[in-house]
Amino acid sequence: MSMAYLCNKSVKSLFLVCLLAMVWAGAAFGATKAVVGYWDITMTFGERQFDSKIQIYTNDDGGLAGKWISTRGQSALSDVKFADGKLTFTRTSKFRDQERKSTFEGTISGNKITGVIKSDRGENTVTGKRGTAKPVVRTGAQRGQRGQAEQTGDKVPVRTDKITPLRKDTFNKNGDCRERKQGGNPRMVAGYLAFDGSMDGNRQVDPQIAVGGGYVLHGTNSGIIIYDKKGNFVQGVKQSCFNGGIDPKMFFDPHNKVFGFDLWNPWDKEKKKPVNIAVSETSDPKGAWNTYPVPAPGGVDGGGIGFSKKWVGYSFPGGKENTFVMKMADLKSGKEATAYYFAGSLGHPVFTQDDIEDLYFFQLSNSQFTIRRVTDSGDGTPKSVVVATKAHGLSNVGWPPQSPQKGTTQKTSSGDRNPKNLVLQNGCIWFSQAINYNGRAAVQWHQVKLDGTIVQTGLISDPKTSYIQTTIAVNSNEDVLVGFQETNENMFISPRMAWRKGSDPKGKLRQIVKLGEGKGATDGTSWGDYSGSTIDGDNLTDLWTIQSITDEKGKGDTVIVRVPFKKK
Repeated sequence: MSMAYLCNKSVKSLFLVCLLAMVWAGAAFGATKAVVGYWDITMTFGERQFDSKIQIYTNDDGGLAGKWISTRGQSALSDVKFADGKLTFTRTSKFRDQERKSTFEGTISGNKITGVIKSDRGENTVTGKRGTAKPVVRTGAQRGQRGQAEQTGDKVPVRTDKITPLRKDTFNKNGDCRERKQGGNPRMVAGYLAFDGSMDGNRQVDPQIAVGGGYVLHGTNSGIIIYDKKGNFVQGVKQSCFNGGIDPKMFFDPHNKVFGFDLWNPWDKEKKKPVNIAVSETSDPKGAWNTYPVPAPGGVDGGGIGFSKKWVGYSFPGGKENTFVMKMADLKSGKEATAYYFAGSLGHPVFTQDDIEDLYFFQLSNSQFTIRRVTDSGDGTPKSVVVATKAHGLSNVGWPPQSPQKGTTQKTSSGDRNPKNLVLQNGCIWFSQAINYNGRAAVQWHQVKLDGTIVQTGLISDPKTSYIQTTIAVNSNEDVLVGFQETNENMFISPRMAWRKGSDPKGKLRQIVKLGEGKGATDGTSWGDYSGSTIDGDNLTDLWTIQSITDEKGKGDTVIVRVPFKKK
């Protein structure tokens, strides 16, 4: 065999190898090109939809990587793989200082993408198309109350559940529950009775209070505590004493003379993610309690609670049924109670201080208010009726920007443009909200008639500082207390309040009252996540607030303050 023949054969083999390599590389490049870039997607949670963006790109090793981009920020994508039109990846995000993972499996066909994202909270569909680097912007629907309510027509429950209560003879289960002892130290601050609540919180304290029966009931993500109204510690327990959970919202029902609160438990072994609705049997919080674990397996966060003379309602994000109601009489008595679930969300339930049975729900969007009420349908079951859908005409309803702190570039969360509590008093719904006002977080408060007409609106703002994490309290004299916090480049997060008498000019609050001064900067964005303000359920005149304050380590302590008002 000649050398020429061998050389010729080697050249042909080398050419074939190179040709195959080029074909493979071309195919790989074509596959990569089909997925690399931006994808505008819509993720569906039951009846709610959220817009986000996926960016896929090649890394230094020639593999694929990516980002998930939404109005809440960015999160990393790993294990990104694309072959034969199939795209898979793992998304890692953070929530309440906890790392969460979800996986995506989908298909790309031309400029369209479809798939399913899975996590321990369930499965959600994803649809979208090829997009650009243009930032994600909240739509009007997304900016509204979580779980957009229907705008017209009545609703009836789509299903029911019988809930058996977990009963305790006493608040601390006759001493069997783990004690939690925090706060007290009553004193006068700026002329008002003040005392400490929980002093061991992290950045997400979620402080709440309810006042009645001669006591102040206080809750955070660390537990539940009772004080007398002079500020002295009485009893305290961990959340485990009430079947566990976080994100407490509290009330004292002056009609039925009972306390109530919720705890959302996403970590139960059965994966039912119950919303634990706890109601005392009397006005004495030291006495018997009934806790109703209402399954909410689609829930992704804590929600809002409200009450009327007849109903207790709860709305939460996640799943297909975002609102349920229960009868107060059943909850108070400790009987088996029915949870009535509504499709979608009715909005945020309202604290009903007026002496009525119907329970109102309120929803805010960029352009309008939607007001619903749950009423008896005539056979003892509830139905939801649209009361009003009205354009509000407000100029400032944008989500508040993050706020600066002293001595750090780390900004902090300012709260939510959706109200954290609403009160029905004298036939009007009252609420406050954190908003964006000329690039700073500010507080805005409102009185709204049940037909959606605004009676008065007030604004707390300053171009040199930020006001965050607000709630409201009001009495039958229409005296108002607005609680909130202040922070800026030259100070740490500090508790504040402002109040007005019913006879004051509409929309006007009196001077801001300083309830303490923060001592350190938080080490992350999350803060709050809210505050608490409420009426005194005994005299129905005095107003109370609880606000967070940073300690030297930037952690969240709390202060509770009473503002006395005179009866007319």
